[in-house]
Amino acid sequence: MTTTLKSLLHSSHHDWGVALGLSTSHFAAVRFGADPQSPARTRRFLHRTLREWELDRYVEVATAVSAELVANAIQHALRDGGPPGEACPPRAWLALIGKEHGLVCAVADPSPVPPVCAAPRDLAESGRGLHIVAALSETWGFSPPSRQAGKTVWARLAAHLVPL
Repeated sequence: MTTTLKSLLHSSHHDWGVALGLSTSHFAAVRFGADPQSPARTRRFLHRTLREWELDRYVEVATAVSAELVANAIQHALRDGGPPGEACPPRAWLALIGKEHGLVCAVADPSPVPPVCAAPRDLAESGRGLHIVAALSETWGFSPPSRQAGKTVWARLAAHLVPL
């Protein structure tokens, strides 16, 4: 694969599938920033995409998982305005990959800092997002950052774990 995460993060393409050589019928992505409309826009994208793919059974779980991944990207990778010298505000991508026996929700962001699933403090208002992702997904993880780009945090939702 010659397409780097950095080029995708800065791309105006709304379809990673073409750039990555994946079947566009089972792959869709949307770019988002730190603006207040991003969470609602990514939720609408997820709902529309899963309904088009006739994967309605995943909507509730995928919405919860992707909301946490998007919120983490906004909070930890996009809010600081990006690296010095960058002309454009940083962006991230939410990607959905439909598989025969499951669905993958992935968020690619420009931060090289890996996600940490630490125990939240008592009465803390944040710090539970990755615990929610872990509880609702079959498995989750992240791709280590490369020298030039950020990371991708993903969660796999298995069909046998999602109620009909």
